[in-house]
Amino acid sequence: MKFLCNNRRQWIVALAVASFALTIPSSISVSAGGTPDDCGDSPFSNPCVINESQINTRTFIGGNIEEPGDLDVFQFEVKLEHLGQLFLIETIIPDGDPFSDTYLRLIDLNGITEIVSDNDSGAGSGSKILWSPTVQGNYYAEVTQFFPDEIGLYQISVFRVGPTPGDDHGNTYLTATEIQVGSPPASGSTELSADVDYFKFLVEANQLYDIETGDLEPGSDTVMTLFSEDGMTRLETDDQGGREFNASRIVWVSPDDLLPGSHFFYVEVQQFLTGTSGVGYSLSVSSSGSPQPLPLAGAKAQGQIGEPGGIDSYIFSASQMATLTAHLKGTTGELNLFELRLLDHDGVSVLKSQKNLEFEDLQFTVDEADDYFLLVTEEFEGGDYTLSATIETIAGNPDLNMDGKINHKDLLLLIESYQSEGP
Repeated sequence: MKFLCNNRRQWIVALAVASFALTIPSSISVSAGGTPDDCGDSPFSNPCVINESQINTRTFIGGNIEEPGDLDVFQFEVKLEHLGQLFLIETIIPDGDPFSDTYLRLIDLNGITEIVSDNDSGAGSGSKILWSPTVQGNYYAEVTQFFPDEIGLYQISVFRVGPTPGDDHGNTYLTATEIQVGSPPASGSTELSADVDYFKFLVEANQLYDIETGDLEPGSDTVMTLFSEDGMTRLETDDQGGREFNASRIVWVSPDDLLPGSHFFYVEVQQFLTGTSGVGYSLSVSSSGSPQPLPLAGAKAQGQIGEPGGIDSYIFSASQMATLTAHLKGTTGELNLFELRLLDHDGVSVLKSQKNLEFEDLQFTVDEADDYFLLVTEEFEGGDYTLSATIETIAGNPDLNMDGKINHKDLLLLIESYQSEGP
């Protein structure tokens, strides 16, 4: 066999192709495949077919992304009697190709809509999708390289693992699991690829809530979203703000206009990579009560962050275009590792955060007259601190047209007034 190769990368792949049958694990059966462009690039153009026998025996079929941007599409059938079964679709990388890194997409019956995708949830640089179909018919598995300029070998299989495991938490806000504020963390699991878990908790007015994932199992990387009472309006989303690696965290001050009664807000937890499955996490919701008034006009507040990542909250009112200057000094330890975060009047959007407080204060000019929140935190070890602040307002009333806003219209009126006065 003769190969014309321009670089070392092509030589490695060429040699791997030549020895493909020798590099496939002996514990699985393999059918012929891997010839150049042997599978069509779309469900509508000569897809390879994985038949029922190959599904039953977990046969791995060899494939080759022989040029950058190439796609290989495989078709397989889900029969009526297999609805509710758990399907495992995975790729593995042969030992002879250390650079191959597959990207796997599961495509719906129409050949267009993506159901779920995955990069590296499988072994090594392989991909893995766990999925439970609800409709019979022909589905498609599309394989390419994660890096579009790469080529490489892979093997793919579709296998029915068995009955679909039960879902520990509902997939919509209507079936959300209630968790108690301040209770021990609730455990959760992403049983299937693209699984989402919904939780709900009771909310009181003007309270600081700390919502956080933790206890992440290997491979878990949570993304968390907070929804309002209707279960659909997104308030905030976080990926890696948690205190654990790849964990999520949302700190939120609830509205002060909630009427007495039961007010549930909702939390959705899913994996950053939708193909991830079979990994666990925990979710906790705690509250430290209402924010304290921010000390102003020379007053000082003495505070303590009792644990790494703990949070104290303060509230203040400011007029439009007022400028807040907040000064914090750590009173324990040699380094000032505290952080100040200024939240908008919605209680969750961060307007500004400031570290290096030993050298620079937090300063910010607000756009609207409203209540705002200032958070104090220290992520490493906590400690004692002293906090003080000032708020400077614009002298006079810059809202010249009295429309409740300070904007370019007021600036134009100011310019006109100067011009009318003359030199």
